Amino acid sequence: MNETRSTGPLIDAEAAERYAAWFKALVDPTRVRLLHLLAVEGRPMAVGEIVERASVGEGSDGRAADCGR
Repeated sequence: MNETRSTGPLIDAEAAERYAAWFKALVDPTRVRLLHLLAVEGRPMAVGEIVERASVGEGSDGRAADCGR
């Protein structure tokens, strides 16, 4: 079996840091569910609507809401 490998350069350290920060926002499965809901809807949604549709509570610590900041 032949493997095709990229011969391009690796991303630089600054880009790697930026991507790592983006993916860190998805460490919690609830955040993945919320992102999926927003992607499927394809429109801005109010927090109350997201809570209702995703069947998640509005947590007191606000970590899920902070992931996009």
